Amino acid sequence: MEVHNSCFAAFVDIFTPNTYVMVIMSDPTIPSAATLINIRNARKHFVELEKQEQDHPKTVHVDGIHRQ
Repeated sequence: MEVHNSCFAAFVDIFTPNTYVMVIMSDPTIPSAATLINIRNARKHFVELEKQEQDHPKTVHVDGIHRQ
């Protein structure tokens, strides 16, 4: 989804299977395609990070309790 006015441009898109991304640009004259390309390129990296996390979850200690 894109929203433009004279003060800003905003983009909301699916980022990974579990997240969305919102980008607010203070310069609405920057072409939408440039922002969408940057989102697409970043998406590849974050999808891979999310996949790695699902394959190898981190161990977390909460209140002294070992949790995975």
